[in-house]
Amino acid sequence: MLLARLSISTKLLLLSVLPLILLTSLLFDKGKELFDVQKNSFQTAVIIELAVKLDDIAHEHAIERGLTAGFLGHKGTQSIEKIVIQRKKSDQAVTELKTFLNASQRNLQNINANFDQLIVLLKQKNVIREKIDQLSNDHNAFTYFSSVNKEAIDTMALLKTIVRDATLRSELDNMIVMRWLEERSGQSRGALNGVYAKGSVTIGSYADIYAYIKDFDNKLAALINNRQFYTKPALTELIKMPLFTQINTIQTDFISQSMQLNDIQGPTPEQWFPLASQRIIAIKAIIDEQALYIIDQSQQFVIQSQRYLMVGGVMMAAGIFALIGLSYCISHDIFFRIRNINTQLTRSINDNDLSIKIDDQGNDEVTHIAIGINSYISWIKDLVNNINKISLKNEYLANHDSLTNLANRNLFFNRLEHLANQLHRHDRHHAILYIDLDFFKQINDEHGHTIGDKVLQMFANRLVSSIRINDTAARLGGDEFAVILEEITADEAQLVAKKLLEEMKKPLLIDDLALNIGISVGMTFFPNEESKDPKILLQQADQALYESKSSGRQQYRCFDASSKKMNNNNINMINGTD
Repeated sequence: MLLARLSISTKLLLLSVLPLILLTSLLFDKGKELFDVQKNSFQTAVIIELAVKLDDIAHEHAIERGLTAGFLGHKGTQSIEKIVIQRKKSDQAVTELKTFLNASQRNLQNINANFDQLIVLLKQKNVIREKIDQLSNDHNAFTYFSSVNKEAIDTMALLKTIVRDATLRSELDNMIVMRWLEERSGQSRGALNGVYAKGSVTIGSYADIYAYIKDFDNKLAALINNRQFYTKPALTELIKMPLFTQINTIQTDFISQSMQLNDIQGPTPEQWFPLASQRIIAIKAIIDEQALYIIDQSQQFVIQSQRYLMVGGVMMAAGIFALIGLSYCISHDIFFRIRNINTQLTRSINDNDLSIKIDDQGNDEVTHIAIGINSYISWIKDLVNNINKISLKNEYLANHDSLTNLANRNLFFNRLEHLANQLHRHDRHHAILYIDLDFFKQINDEHGHTIGDKVLQMFANRLVSSIRINDTAARLGGDEFAVILEEITADEAQLVAKKLLEEMKKPLLIDDLALNIGISVGMTFFPNEESKDPKILLQQADQALYESKSSGRQQYRCFDASSKKMNNNNINMINGTD
């Protein structure tokens, strides 16, 4: 056959395989891009809905805050019925958020938004409400509801950063700023309501109210100056309303009274609160309009991405099949071998398997390419193996004692610091044992350092066999050793110390020598009241070790974490001997 007589170079020239591969690759990349766009559109729609749910939480809790402020300001003389109704609305908003999160877990898998802090705050709500109902002086209701709203709005802001579409992201940002306008309005409404009820204000409260008003003005100016803002006309109309002007006048008058904080003049609470509430209602109406617009745009985004994916898929499929049909007759002779090379290389890359070998039987250019690739893969395999061996060895040497193969000081402190840093997230208790070989210097002097090294090695083996596999045994230097006992009770830790003391009563058989060597053990537990600093914790164990050695050696002592003094004369120790 004519094709069989042609060289690979001639066949490649005839086939123009490179443009074919390049074009196919581009088409696949475009398809992946379209698929990613569609996936992102679904995710964006979920984010928008989630942001709206968070906005509902902030809004409902802001209303509850305002009603609560009025109830407390009148010392419980107001009817609590409105508060009870609003509490149900607030709880319903939380329930809807949780339900939505559970139903949308698949689309939220890659969204790095943490709701834990908000959930923790919401769990405290019933305690706050009970204190409010009891008119307790330490309810701190205003700060609590403001914290809930801030956390909800901050989470909305975090979600905004995930939205890829610039227009939707910008409009969502505008909605978040509007949400802050409502929040600042609610805060100034509640705070000023208390001021006008008392006729005075503290310096701290004055500063807070001043900050609420100024932050509201700054955010409002930013929105008005924003050219891309869907509900900007509605906001502009709100600013022109007499209601808005009247509230600004009252707030400006309040700010001007900074020199007479004990005699604040202004409207009565009955005049101020409804007026401020009307502004909040108007702002909320604009937020709802903005939310509907964003949701509609996100849905349009989804529909458009589906359309693009469908049309793009059809076009890609048609192009690929046309190219395959056009090139099939010419490429049939070489297609299998080239595909085999591509398949093997792809498999080698995807599986990280450098043992795969490409078929290199034959005597043409493809064979020469296969031989070269096999040689190159073999060279890479040897290089990677050597690098891995060197890397593992260096890593091991950097973190382990070369004599005993225990963890060294560096690894010991890394693990101790890791446990200490997680104490605030987990209710777990750990222990540190600080161990010193008694009269080890005497063994070195009498029998030499070779025997001394063997003593250290045999002790290390006994130490490892006396603790659990997840505990950390380390040689800190010389004849000093330390152990981290993870997630252990004080009684269990003391049993480990006793076991180790008993184990070391057995003589060490080294060559023709039977050496009796004891140990002294100092112990501390954490978390404790003193510190979570790894160095301080080890110092506590060292203090206990010092007490053990001072009391006669071959015993253990526990550091008393309830003692507040760290000097040698005043350390309060617990006797750990039987």
